[in-house]
Amino acid sequence: MLPIFYFVCLGFNALMIFWDGSKLLHFDKIPVWGIAIIVLGVGTLAALFAHFIMKPRIQAKIQDSEVPPTPPIFSDIESARGSAQLKEFTANSNKKPQSPGKIGNFFKWLLPDRTRADSRSTTQLFATIQVFTACFAGFAHGAQDVSNAVAPLAALISIYRYKNTAQNEAVPIYVLLYGVLAICVGLWTLGHRVIRTVGQKMSEINPASGFAIEFGAAMTALLASKIGLPISTTHCLVGSVVAVGSIRSGEGIKWSVFRKIVISWVVTLPVAGLISAGIMLIIKWAAL
Repeated sequence: MLPIFYFVCLGFNALMIFWDGSKLLHFDKIPVWGIAIIVLGVGTLAALFAHFIMKPRIQAKIQDSEVPPTPPIFSDIESARGSAQLKEFTANSNKKPQSPGKIGNFFKWLLPDRTRADSRSTTQLFATIQVFTACFAGFAHGAQDVSNAVAPLAALISIYRYKNTAQNEAVPIYVLLYGVLAICVGLWTLGHRVIRTVGQKMSEINPASGFAIEFGAAMTALLASKIGLPISTTHCLVGSVVAVGSIRSGEGIKWSVFRKIVISWVVTLPVAGLISAGIMLIIKWAAL
């Protein structure tokens, strides 16, 4: 399954880059058949890389880290007690269990067993591909949040340069670089607080669940970006964390933390609006 995940992850990333892509890089001129070839080529190369290079190395690493278990030593009393428990278990197992019905069997097949412990070898397999999904989520963050941040600045520069509000011109590259720099500085100085809240306080995340969270959030953000919907990548990530944590274990979500996050989403909208309106009133009275 690992090569398939690599194929889907990198292939979808390539599709989002080249499909109706950047006019600055002339990606918008690539025909549909050319995009299909690029996507299939990138996905196939990623799958081959995962199958022939990454998979053997990961399996060797897992085998080296596994320690053979020590055989247990039982006394005669423990052996007799174990035999009695085995007979009792055999007698109980002969009883016909109550069937949950067709609907119950379907959901039991569809949803994972919450009492089952995570496989250490499986989580290690996803450790490498999570690097790609993290970059994928960063790419989606740039496609959404950076664009949302620099959009007002780009509008002001366009009006100043061309003396009209049509804004048919492409956004200057230095404006995009300014947004990227601001995002990097913000992540460097204050990002650790949000990372700790989403990645540690709200739910326990391992490489397998992290892959599902980041890929789902990035796919949602990029699809919204393609159709021109301004959404928050952070909202997508939080929703993915809650959904994946609920599937794994209903008790794995710290609902008090999630409640605070939802309240902050509701509160920040009017607060930001009031602050912006107040600043605009000051500018209007003082300068206009």
